[in-house]
Amino acid sequence: NGKINTITIPLRCGVGEERLAKTRNLEVQTHRQDHIDGLIKNVGEFYTWLNEKGTSRIVHTSLSESIDEYLNTYCRIEKDNQKKTIANSKYVCDRITKAVGGTMPVSEFSTDHVLLVKEYAQKNLSRHGVRNTMVRLNSFINWLYSYKLKELDLNISDKPIVVVPSVPKKLPQYISESQWEKLMNISFLTDFDKELFTFYRDTGCRLMEPLLGEVKKIGNDWWLIVEPEKAKKGETTGLAREIKLTKTQKDFIQMYKENEPADTSMEHYGYYFSKLFKKAIRVVEGIIPEDCSNEKMWEIIKKKDTPLRFHNLRDTFAIRTYLRTGDIYKVSHLMGHQDLNMTKAYANFEQSRIEADFPKLAKKYVNE
Repeated sequence: NGKINTITIPLRCGVGEERLAKTRNLEVQTHRQDHIDGLIKNVGEFYTWLNEKGTSRIVHTSLSESIDEYLNTYCRIEKDNQKKTIANSKYVCDRITKAVGGTMPVSEFSTDHVLLVKEYAQKNLSRHGVRNTMVRLNSFINWLYSYKLKELDLNISDKPIVVVPSVPKKLPQYISESQWEKLMNISFLTDFDKELFTFYRDTGCRLMEPLLGEVKKIGNDWWLIVEPEKAKKGETTGLAREIKLTKTQKDFIQMYKENEPADTSMEHYGYYFSKLFKKAIRVVEGIIPEDCSNEKMWEIIKKKDTPLRFHNLRDTFAIRTYLRTGDIYKVSHLMGHQDLNMTKAYANFEQSRIEADFPKLAKKYVNE
């Protein structure tokens, strides 16, 4: 596996050079783990007293070290990614090191190791998880052979081959009218909780937007103004949003902000309602009973869970808006999407299915 357990390194000290011997021995002990992990294969080039030039350099860089550099430079700076994307990239890269071991020299990473990563992902992840892992691995390999080729003495002909599997795109998830009625009748939800979920469904806001945005009166109307850097936990999304509010929605935002506990962060405040919604939708889907304890709930969802989550309130807004207007461009504008392709998925549902899931809305708008 490229690791060694025993190695003899001459200290090259004569009689009366005990202090020098101790110094050199200390340096060897400092790099003991690097020897064990196989990162130092040519001791003659590594230790100053064993090479003619009298210089020391690390000959091999580990896979983990290269991945850390990739995450901290390419992903963070050159790609100008959001914090959430960087965190997700690190999570995916952790899978890679778990699959093959992070201490191996990155120069030895081959197509065989790519297959090991794929096998590991297939055993532990969904099809989308496997694809995400291979996409990230492919990005890392491309970065490695584009930016570190000379430094790591890599040979372009040895570049590992990564095949990224295709996965059919999933349609957005949404909350149907019948599901919504069940949600609004759950006993452990307060009136405020129900009003909050209704607000997000009817405005299409992202989780943090009402907390970070600014309510303004322009002319006779109230608007929630959300700058690009405040739409998603302080990260740039591309477009500013102007969300027209009813007076009830305007008053709710004020109450929402005023109810924020002083001893918690704004982010955790929003996250609380995200978790509450997830629990409630599990009740709606029949996965857990209303009186289910959290401890029991975690046991149940290990076997079965619903894909529905808080963000699907925003997807529900998009579906309902498209059903009312039939205008995908308007939906894209109201959602604050930078690219129309992000919105087109909402137009890919069969009309009969949408009308069946939103019969009251369809009766009111479709035949007008």
